[in-house]
Amino acid sequence: MFKSALRRLLGGFALALSITPSAHAGVLNLPNFVEVGAWGFAVEPQITLTSGAGLSGTGKFTYGLNELSNLQLGVGTGSGPKQFHAGGALTFDFVPDVESQPGLGVALQAYYQKGALLNQVELTAIPYLHKEFDTGAGKVDPFLALPIGFGFEVGQSSNQYTPISLASVGATFRSDEAFRYTIELGIAINNTDSYVSGGVTYRH
Repeated sequence: MFKSALRRLLGGFALALSITPSAHAGVLNLPNFVEVGAWGFAVEPQITLTSGAGLSGTGKFTYGLNELSNLQLGVGTGSGPKQFHAGGALTFDFVPDVESQPGLGVALQAYYQKGALLNQVELTAIPYLHKEFDTGAGKVDPFLALPIGFGFEVGQSSNQYTPISLASVGATFRSDEAFRYTIELGIAINNTDSYVSGGVTYRH
């Protein structure tokens, strides 16, 4: 029942995007480690709640580089104050999520953000904590992430930069190995936007 409701919610996001195609890459599936040689593809619809609300969509491809690291590439577009973004992240899964031990890691991320009023490159470190639980009907993996870094204006002779930070909380749900469903809330702290997003990840 919950899975069906979640699918309807994500379907609503997708419909909204098709009508009004802000762009900000959420944390989404960064904490979900992909094994060496395996890959995953995710679609993340998002609603920006501040700085002039808007809708966006991001596609993300993740590849398992080695026993410690994943590489993720993303690209997206949207309406409102932010119009296009593209970039990537390198994830280091220092402490794996096994038995009673929570997972702990950090992603180093770089994204180009094109907006109606500002174009910038955002460089962030994203420490995250997560722990998967078995509910009997499936598995749920709540997470907390704290992206922090700097935004560097593009095309400005003054080379201005701005400190940026936010908090992201959410959870990933799965009942099989192939598909995972994520809901996420981003809370603006410093020079960022608050948002709500959802996503579907296919892993192979």
